[in-house]
Amino acid sequence: MDSKTNAAQIEEQISIMREGSVDFYGEEELRSRLEACLKQGRPLRVKLGIDPTGLSRGLGMLCSLALLSLTALCGRRCGAPASVAAAGALVLATRRSVALEAVGGLETTLFALLVLGAFLM
Repeated sequence: MDSKTNAAQIEEQISIMREGSVDFYGEEELRSRLEACLKQGRPLRVKLGIDPTGLSRGLGMLCSLALLSLTALCGRRCGAPASVAAAGALVLATRRSVALEAVGGLETTLFALLVLGAFLM
């Protein structure tokens, strides 16, 4: 490939990377890396920096809600009236440690959910 074709490919790839981005730093370094990759015939590896804490907290909240509903289901399977089973889940929901584990992104809530789910099976 000639240098004009390489330059056009580099410009196209940079414009694709720039789409939807808020900040774009290191364009000259990116150009040099793209040129080297085109000469060597290998793809350029680009890392996407996303903070996973939001997903982790959302998953923790979802697991906590599932744990509370399984707690109520466990109470119903043991023969307790619906109000007593719901009261057990509410008592669990008001505990500070459960709330902190739910938003902390820890695996503790998921583990408790899996253990309780296995118990119910």
